[in-house]
Amino acid sequence: MSDNTLLNRKISIGNTEVPLLYLLGGAALLFIIFLFIGGGSGTVKDEFGNKYHYQRMADGRVWTTDNMNAAIVDSYCYGNMEENCDIYGRLYTWQSAQNACASLGRKWRLPTDEEWGKLAEAYGGYKGNSEDGGVKASAELLENGSSGFNGKLGGFGLAGSRYYYAGEMGAYWSGTELDGRYAWNYGFAMSTKELVRDKITKSYGLCVRCIKD
Repeated sequence: MSDNTLLNRKISIGNTEVPLLYLLGGAALLFIIFLFIGGGSGTVKDEFGNKYHYQRMADGRVWTTDNMNAAIVDSYCYGNMEENCDIYGRLYTWQSAQNACASLGRKWRLPTDEEWGKLAEAYGGYKGNSEDGGVKASAELLENGSSGFNGKLGGFGLAGSRYYYAGEMGAYWSGTELDGRYAWNYGFAMSTKELVRDKITKSYGLCVRCIKD
């Protein structure tokens, strides 16, 4: 039987005969829809059983939309108070931030500086590459913003000693080093309402979001 003959065959569905070609075409269309639209939102658990929401953002990438809260080495709650982990997630050093994303499974990782930048640009840009200093992107990416990213103002700190600005700013690690001491981060500042790209010492504890490959 030739391929053309096979494709011209009809399949009975109830009282109707439908060409096989139509069914194959419909299946292909559904598959394409799944790839580009479907599969872009849901939940994922870390190895400790904590659940996180994720969704496809305007940059086309899938991001977690909750702060990581995996209790791994070199992570802690703001002010050493467990209730702050419930509100903001945990703070991670740069190295432990990578381990936190890895706890979600092999497809998840800490987003690079470039990927953070592209996310910001999809919503208007960050301070230094936008006309408004990152104000629009900050508003859309913060909690209750239109994007659904749900950024938190979790502050940052040094384990067991100093903590800064919870409720006033939120700082998030990127996976990109500046040098042996510093790495890039992106921060939301309520005082200026801007989204800012900056460097910080890797030993500081910052909030973490993850991206899916």
